[in-house]
Amino acid sequence: MNAAIAVAFVSFNAPAAAELTRVTDNSFVSRHEVVVAADPKEVWLTLITPADWWRAEHTWSGDAANLTLTPQAGGCFCETIPEVDEPGRVTLQGSVEHMRVVQAYPEQALRMQGALGPLQSEPVTGVLTVAISKVDQGTRIVWEYMLKDSSQEP
Repeated sequence: MNAAIAVAFVSFNAPAAAELTRVTDNSFVSRHEVVVAADPKEVWLTLITPADWWRAEHTWSGDAANLTLTPQAGGCFCETIPEVDEPGRVTLQGSVEHMRVVQAYPEQALRMQGALGPLQSEPVTGVLTVAISKVDQGTRIVWEYMLKDSSQEP
């Protein structure tokens, strides 16, 4: 993987990396943009392999190697929770659906719906769009995450 792409993707899930472009009482939009010296195909292939760039501390299992992303409509950005080997205890492998793919347009856009991390247990709707475009310097990557409280409370 191109080092510049790796840095760009890791910075996406770093604390305080994104700019809040809109905030209301029940929603927000965060945006992060970067240009990397790589072609769109290389960026796309990196994007759809989160195990290679996602931060382990932002996983439920503590290991980014447990992440997968199926880049097609209905596909899953999922995480396997490994079976724990404890004497006297029967355990099974678990899983987490972080987001569901609603649009996969190779080398151009990936759109997923879901609430990330601790927001997963909240009555919210989230949409993450990653837009990829060729520019003179390489490839522009724009992450935009829109989250809205979907509860019926006033």
